Amino acid sequence: MQLESPLLEICKLEAGFDRDFRLEGVDFKLNRGDFLGLVGESGSGKSLLCKLILGLSGMLKCKIKAGEIKIFGENILEKSNIKPYLRKQLAYIPQNCFDAQNPLKKIKVQFLETLKLAYPNLGIKTLEARMMQSLKEAGLDPALLDRYPFELSGGQNARILILQNILKTPDILLCDEPTTALDPNVQKKILDFLFTQARRNNIAIIFITHDIELLKGYVQNIAVMQNGRIIEQDRLDKLFSSPKMPYTKVLLDSIKLPKKVLKPDKKKVLSINGLCAWSERKRLFLTHKKDLVCNVSFDLYQNEILGLIGESGSGKSSLMLALMNLIKRSGRVDLIPQQDNFYKKVQIVLQNPFASLNPRWRVESILKEASHLGKKIDYIKSLEDVGLKKEILNRYPFELSGGEAQRVAIARALCVRPEILLLDEPTAALDKSTQKKILELLLSLQQDYKLSYILATHDYGIVDAICDRVMIMQSACLKNIIDILDFRT
Repeated sequence: MQLESPLLEICKLEAGFDRDFRLEGVDFKLNRGDFLGLVGESGSGKSLLCKLILGLSGMLKCKIKAGEIKIFGENILEKSNIKPYLRKQLAYIPQNCFDAQNPLKKIKVQFLETLKLAYPNLGIKTLEARMMQSLKEAGLDPALLDRYPFELSGGQNARILILQNILKTPDILLCDEPTTALDPNVQKKILDFLFTQARRNNIAIIFITHDIELLKGYVQNIAVMQNGRIIEQDRLDKLFSSPKMPYTKVLLDSIKLPKKVLKPDKKKVLSINGLCAWSERKRLFLTHKKDLVCNVSFDLYQNEILGLIGESGSGKSSLMLALMNLIKRSGRVDLIPQQDNFYKKVQIVLQNPFASLNPRWRVESILKEASHLGKKIDYIKSLEDVGLKKEILNRYPFELSGGEAQRVAIARALCVRPEILLLDEPTAALDKSTQKKILELLLSLQQDYKLSYILATHDYGIVDAICDRVMIMQSACLKNIIDILDFRT
């Protein structure tokens, strides 16, 4: 009896760019129904490998030096058109869900477009029935179908994108950090749903993540990438109990986060009273108002890290944007003492760095602009402070990995040398070892410059490690803030 050939086989793949990074000697197989975790730090080549499997080498201007990528035994590198594979056999969930969706089309329209490509012979009513059933199983409100992607939270967008791809029932599903933006409760629900559906439909998954601990209970095997190479492959339980490579041991050690030791002062630096925020949609002659933040009041103290937690869609990001006066708001936001230029004292690091960095500017121009707003700080030092080298200054944002782009966004905020830093999921896109370094950096900068932080996160481990107080948000309440816990007592 002849054994079934692998769904995906990568043989001695070498590919890269003329200037710097390249993949070298990548070699592994994926059989039907296999779950493979691909882990490594930002910039190790995980996402690049994924995009090469999707046949995007030409778009990325990435040259294939040697090797093969076989799907069902056929080398796709020799094919000029792999669209037939993409329609049914392959599915892809990218790291940045906003970039994968059309901002001009409602969710329902995009949902049905995906299903029509996968099932051209099925009628609209059948496709709609499958769509509604999947929303129910994933715990999503069907009302989301009538909204645009920008009206949804990051977590809601991620779940919609996962459902779109699962319903195609592909043979191979490539997941590039699909749960990065989700809080732990929603993350577990989505991963349980994702892998349950994959088992039911015998779908093979390559799950890319920087969180090696996240893979427990989901994948059978792990491949560890470093500098474009797969340096270690093993079963999950064996790799956790006895890793062979020093780099793998570093990844496992990075799960332990630093602890804050600096105590906050009693001096207030920011006072918020009755803050409300909302969005408006105009349809014909009517304006529909949607409340995003309701009657929020709190104070921030010098040297304090104030945590902000809540499920996706609870209003954490909206509160941050309201504090910066970037959305419609009412209420008072007062610096103490009062300052003429609010933005010289308060800066923000947004959740999605690719949306906040100018895609037409190189990194050097982005940092130079920020350094002129503040005290003309050496932007190269800010870059080095977040663990990046000067070589990155000549790149555009789209040439960076998710983690590198987020570190550039943090460096840009630091160039102004603010007194208050608003951090909206600043480490969500970072691998665990880089996350640990960034948290250590933030704690160090706080000691040096007496900074205060408001930190929105879904990672309870970070809150426990570095926050002095934590505010709990819930969208269903008349007052978004339902509790404030003081860790100092």
